[in-house]
Amino acid sequence: MANDSIQSLIIKLKAQGINVTEKQLRRLDGQAKKTGMSLKGMIAAAGGIYTIGRAFSYVIGVGKEFSSQQSNLASVLGTTRKALGDLDKTSRELGATTKFTAGQVTQLQTEFAKLGFSTDEIISAQEATLALAAATNIDLATAAETAGQMVNAFGLGAEQTDRVVNVMAASFSSSALDIEKFNNSMVYVSAVAKQSNISIEATTALLGKLADRGID
Repeated sequence: MANDSIQSLIIKLKAQGINVTEKQLRRLDGQAKKTGMSLKGMIAAAGGIYTIGRAFSYVIGVGKEFSSQQSNLASVLGTTRKALGDLDKTSRELGATTKFTAGQVTQLQTEFAKLGFSTDEIISAQEATLALAAATNIDLATAAETAGQMVNAFGLGAEQTDRVVNVMAASFSSSALDIEKFNNSMVYVSAVAKQSNISIEATTALLGKLADRGID
């Protein structure tokens, strides 16, 4: 963490009556990075630092969550945590640069893995899925699970996950359709739509029109 950022944070904390030293904040920053988060991201996720002890406790909790999610992902993929490679790297990077934690990104990766996505396909799909979750205020695991299921339901390749995610995001932001209504409806109509060669775009647009009229 840059010196000017550290000093700025110290000033803000002191304004709240919290006395901290540069050494303490650098130590906390180091702990946060080990869990795939930035110090600023960790503070935002925790709702602000009230005490250094609380902040350290939060970092430790996030670290345990990340470790647990990594073990689960490795189990689904039939490999070891050490062999996760780029999945581990990108989860840490996204945890440090987005509002989501590395553990939450790993949950996203796990949902795609359960649906048969390869490592490269997961990495290709995850940023668009993060954007969907952030824009529609749904959790990452649900966003990934839904997007992956729609890819399979409409007989699309995993490389078209971005297309599916963009369709969902556009519809959720421009109609009364939300993730719950979308999932409930697609249980009944996705198979029929696929058999009738109706695209996911047309199907989702129709569901949006129905939702606008109060029909789930």
